[in-house]
Amino acid sequence: MKRARILLFGLLCGCSAGTMPEPGAADGDATQGMLGDGGVVAAGDGGTAGSSSPDLAPGPIGYGSVFVFLSRTVTSSVEYRSTTVGATFYETVAPGNTATCSTTTIGECQVSTCSGTSSGVTPPQAAAGNIVVSGGSQSVTLHTTASSHETVTSPTLYWAGGEALSVSSTGATVAAFADNLIVPEQIVVTAPYLPQTGAVAISRALGLTLDWQGGNHGSALFILGASGPAGSTSAFCRYPASQAHAVLGAAVLSMFPAGVASFSASSENRHEQRVGAWQVGTSASFNATYDTGRSVAGQLQLD
Repeated sequence: MKRARILLFGLLCGCSAGTMPEPGAADGDATQGMLGDGGVVAAGDGGTAGSSSPDLAPGPIGYGSVFVFLSRTVTSSVEYRSTTVGATFYETVAPGNTATCSTTTIGECQVSTCSGTSSGVTPPQAAAGNIVVSGGSQSVTLHTTASSHETVTSPTLYWAGGEALSVSSTGATVAAFADNLIVPEQIVVTAPYLPQTGAVAISRALGLTLDWQGGNHGSALFILGASGPAGSTSAFCRYPASQAHAVLGAAVLSMFPAGVASFSASSENRHEQRVGAWQVGTSASFNATYDTGRSVAGQLQLD
């Protein structure tokens, strides 16, 4: 699971093949603002950020993530809720595999393609001290050390959307930092409406219509992924949550091979900041559902 987080976060951040990507995206993280080495982008609502000579600063020596992931689903008329709050910090390491990846930005989408195989080596962890995530009546303290990251889970919703979150750390290997952001509301997707089993046929030449309801803060995130013996392709497409409609165009879909691709959606709000020589992201995410309460996840048959 930890390795999967690291690989997925690399796709979100668009890291080059020669650097270790950030971990954490599998817990709901999604990069809303992209930035080059040394720059800082605060994307979404209620954030704080600065800037530090983007043309002169060297690349980061490590990547960190503080994340909140909220989930509310309905299965067989029973509603399930959960909250996950966690933090991860990893040092940058030299590539130890034969995988080659490239990332292309097409409109609101970031498309990554990889070929070859990965060594599966996990980079060294780092400490950021105690991290406090608070908002409304809830406060969660996470502890990090050079060999351990903490994740707190609860079978309840700590936040429902619209609340202001405050994030602060006491600092250690990663210096102290602070941020604040707005929790995104859960969105309801109306298109594409995917069945629990089987795949919906989509023409890569015509694009894919995306429709949703209920978003006010942050972004609506749609993820498309496909893998095979030759490699993998993934697309992370982010639109203002309040926009309610978008089209994932043919230029993006044409980068995928014909065949089955996975599809999922969520709402998210994410900030990025440079903390000394570290790149640190803070995020809050909420799973997306259909009108039945089922999470948005399924398969597309790309023709």
